[in-house]
Amino acid sequence: MENDQPPQKSPFPHSDGVRQHLHTGLIQQGLQVVRDLLEYKRSQSGFGEITEEFHSLFSHFVTAGLGKRCVRFVFDGDDGPELGPNWLTISLDLVERRAREAGQVVLELDSDYFDAVLCSGLGRISRPESLILELRRILKRSGQIWIQSPLCGPYLPDRDSNRLEYWRLTPDGLRILLESFDEILCSVYLPEGNALRTCSFFYGLKPAETSGQFPLPILAHMAPPGT
Repeated sequence: MENDQPPQKSPFPHSDGVRQHLHTGLIQQGLQVVRDLLEYKRSQSGFGEITEEFHSLFSHFVTAGLGKRCVRFVFDGDDGPELGPNWLTISLDLVERRAREAGQVVLELDSDYFDAVLCSGLGRISRPESLILELRRILKRSGQIWIQSPLCGPYLPDRDSNRLEYWRLTPDGLRILLESFDEILCSVYLPEGNALRTCSFFYGLKPAETSGQFPLPILAHMAPPGT
């Protein structure tokens, strides 16, 4: 019969197998995305409590600096809380430009001068170790230090303004950078209004010359579990 013609062979004999392989691969990728999201959701379950602790400690950090010499380092345009008229604000954009030119961070500030130091955005500093050394230098003995930096989020370097991102610092990474300080708390938290982005933070003290005690409000946050 005229219609009894042999089926035409595909010019690409392995195309069916390739399509099946791609289809299987896409399914596996989709399942992996679902697994990653579920794992991330599970990890978030403990963020609520630590985020509350973050806000409590930051409030204590700011309150302890009332009427004292305090300085914060932030990038231009970054939103931040109002800290008070006693806080000197220094641009990290300027610090980073000078660091790239000089090969190290040099702060034109007196040594052992400030009672509290805040730095936000350490991951965008090309020489973080050098900056930490300078922050330690300008901080008084027993002075407080607060460092925070994005950990999980989109990679969006601003090359037009030459503002790049160099590091994603975990709490363990912050501990290494700040090992010359006495740690009060180092962990992660969720910024307000952003459930998919986590940040790391370190709160600590520059060691005193003699073995001193932490202020009583801090001791409450350092009590052993279950007490």
